[in-house]
Amino acid sequence: MRIHATAARRNRLEMAAFRSRRHAPLTPEQLSGANCGGIDVLAGTLTLNRSVVRDNVAEATGMGGGIYNAGTVTISNSAISGNTASVNGGGVGAWYGTTTIINSTVTGNTDDELGAGIFAFGPTTIINSTVADNNGFEGGGIYSASCPLTITNSTITRNTAVDGGGIHYGMCGPTDVITNSTITHHTGQNDPGTGGGIAGCVPTLVNTVVTDNFPENIN
Repeated sequence: MRIHATAARRNRLEMAAFRSRRHAPLTPEQLSGANCGGIDVLAGTLTLNRSVVRDNVAEATGMGGGIYNAGTVTISNSAISGNTASVNGGGVGAWYGTTTIINSTVTGNTDDELGAGIFAFGPTTIINSTVADNNGFEGGGIYSASCPLTITNSTITRNTAVDGGGIHYGMCGPTDVITNSTITHHTGQNDPGTGGGIAGCVPTLVNTVVTDNFPENIN
């Protein structure tokens, strides 16, 4: 595992990562940096369990207000909340990274461009998790810029964006599958055709409910 941080943040991040392996809360407070806000994974593997990543800010051209992932990150039984990015991925920003989120929540994150909750450019798997109450420009809950995005037994709800309040797909293919999940109560603030629930393109939906989204459920 390799975690990069500015000198001012390094000790706090390394101690936080150590505590997360010991199943204690990870709560960096208002840490900020150019590449990320809270944790910057440039390579290797990071596992967070029973952890909280909250209230971090990625400034300037920063991606990943809570976590920037260019390696392999697994988040389980954890909360990613209240983080902000000036570019992509208010909660989690994956750039060629593999991201797995299990039994976790991604809530109340914001950004100015793509994926307020999660920006996914790399294989992303979400299981038994909730992505809610995030606000951004495109993809309030999730912006998927590459395949595959796999969502299972999860709830995507009450996210807002100009385009694609729930999930905005920059691209999708046969490996993009949403199963046994609910996508509901989202707001796409642009004109009809931008998809309140799902925008961009439509993945494979299996036993999934897409309802009560504005201006429409699927564009």
